[in-house]
Amino acid sequence: MTGNALRAKDENAPNAIMSTTTTGQKMNILFLSHTYIGCHYVVGSHHLSKALAEMGHRVVHIPHPWSSVHQIVRGSRRNLVTGELSPNRWQFQIGGFLPSKWHMLALNFDNHSKNLANEILSYCDEINISTFDYCFVDDPVFCQTCKYLPINKMVYRPTDIYPEMPQGKAYKKADRLLMENSSRVVATNEQILKYHGMEDASNTFVLNNGFDPVHFSSGHRPSTESPSMTSDSDSTNKMLSVCYVGALDKRFDYKLLNAAAAACKEVKFDIYSPSDAGPLNHELPNIHCLGAVDYQTLPSVLTQYDLLIMPFTFDLSNRGRSPMKLFEYAASNVPILAPSYMNTFGIEDVTLYANLDEFIAALKKARINPQLNRDMDILKPHSWTRKAELLLEFVEGDVS
Repeated sequence: MTGNALRAKDENAPNAIMSTTTTGQKMNILFLSHTYIGCHYVVGSHHLSKALAEMGHRVVHIPHPWSSVHQIVRGSRRNLVTGELSPNRWQFQIGGFLPSKWHMLALNFDNHSKNLANEILSYCDEINISTFDYCFVDDPVFCQTCKYLPINKMVYRPTDIYPEMPQGKAYKKADRLLMENSSRVVATNEQILKYHGMEDASNTFVLNNGFDPVHFSSGHRPSTESPSMTSDSDSTNKMLSVCYVGALDKRFDYKLLNAAAAACKEVKFDIYSPSDAGPLNHELPNIHCLGAVDYQTLPSVLTQYDLLIMPFTFDLSNRGRSPMKLFEYAASNVPILAPSYMNTFGIEDVTLYANLDEFIAALKKARINPQLNRDMDILKPHSWTRKAELLLEFVEGDVS
């Protein structure tokens, strides 16, 4: 098997529960996710699996398969943790010799999927889990794997409009099959369901990603002029400090940011991302690429800025984005600048832009060290604990 999972068997672990469950009973839950726990990016399946485990459910998290070819070309996954992560919560790495996407496109995908299922079952057997009450799938590559697993109810949880993602065409068929064949579809954005023409289907539900209110309340706004996170000169402290934290990919609007930085020399743009920042104009002195920021220190980083931005393109691939970043930004008590297609959920001090001119105008109007006092009660329904409760209520048929 791929990976270095902790193999110690828990002799006292309870057997799998009966297949008929209702809210309140402890269940066995499987996540088949696109992102591993330990990655730079902390995504919804990580938070939901943690919240469900804290409720007492036994939760197994399986990330996108890591093949022998991946291992040879890219090496081991950085900071991957396998085995028991916390009480009631495990992560295991599976794979095969060739990447799953290759099998999906041109090889024996069904046989490969069956092998992946056998790997999962082997790991789960060692922690005395023989069947799952619910399986939440957010990676289309697992579309065939599911049929070889003892699952009582399969729930597709698309977090993006996958066919419109960079290199996402390969997932178009798998995405559609999961949409059509899952017992429930829980999308993180209404636009995902609209894309598939399923917004009125009785087995669908929109459950936006949430955020950790305790974690993101740990940052504190400075009481005087915000200090510069990068110090090029003494005058930098007088510049409006703007921050973006997240992925730099084809959905990031490099053209917009480069143009805004060129037009607003008095604004300092700090970009935190583990991704390659190549398309950004590194010749502009007010663009600073600072690499990845640790999730544990993210709240204290966000609060040091005057404006938090979401410079995303207006491509269809962005319409299905989850608002998790919006909630995390909002909890920092810093003004936000976001694309006009985003739902603000009633959050105060969010400015929307529809083009470059509006983006620049918002930068010009922004104030240094704004002292906001957002109504944080509006964020309470978006906690991960509440999201996990709603997720179970829907898949058990208690909400619509």
